[in-house]
Amino acid sequence: MKVNPTTGRLDLVGSSDATQITYSNAQPTIERHGGIEPGTTFENVPIATVLDQILHPYVPPAIVLTASPGGQTFELGTKATITLSATVTAGSCAVKKVELLQDGQPISTDDATITAGGKNRLAFGSVSISKAATFSARVTDTTDKEVKSNAIAYAFRLPIYWALIGGKTVTEADTLHPIIPQSASGNVSLPFPAFDNKRMAVMTSGTITAIANPAKLAILNSFEQTTTEIGGADGVRRTFNAYISNPNSQQKAYPCTATYSGAK
Repeated sequence: MKVNPTTGRLDLVGSSDATQITYSNAQPTIERHGGIEPGTTFENVPIATVLDQILHPYVPPAIVLTASPGGQTFELGTKATITLSATVTAGSCAVKKVELLQDGQPISTDDATITAGGKNRLAFGSVSISKAATFSARVTDTTDKEVKSNAIAYAFRLPIYWALIGGKTVTEADTLHPIIPQSASGNVSLPFPAFDNKRMAVMTSGTITAIANPAKLAILNSFEQTTTEIGGADGVRRTFNAYISNPNSQQKAYPCTATYSGAK
């Protein structure tokens, strides 16, 4: 089958057997037709192949990874258990393999077959982590086409602590309230209760660059900077920068916002 340059119509060439009919056209296609991309030309391509490409274009598989709990930051020195599963949708071809990846490397493989057009939810089970990790999943169909899922990331950081203390330094007797920073820099809310002539103390592995009260008044200059050692969840004692206020007789709750950077 060829395009007649005079009439612009398709002329049958060669065998009358439909299975032997081919199509040739040196003019590139302008638009997408099913699975035929713009710019495609044809030279003795079986007409059945052309029709299949138009009517039944290749559709890749799809995969979505879910996790419980979702991506977040945990306290350094602890362990977290992550339960992972994936929803897999086969495309034009059957799925032959689904993999769970941690930091880009396969840690679990499911060889269950999902027929073309089918959908299935696969449970990978639970994974325990104690350091930063990024999970994703990968699906492979019978044409060996690979498609990766969304990524879900976890991090571990030292807490930012706050406390009300009676003296000028933080001691073992003081009750520390941890807040897990979700990034290396940002803002945290410090839900201080009434001071009752105590001092406000904020401890971080990084640096506090600003502390503001509800009226958005910068009050960091009223804090004295020092250092203190705090034992972590892993039993390791680390040096923290400590910011300690002057004594205050504020009798109401006094929430503040602290701006930090360099949290480890």
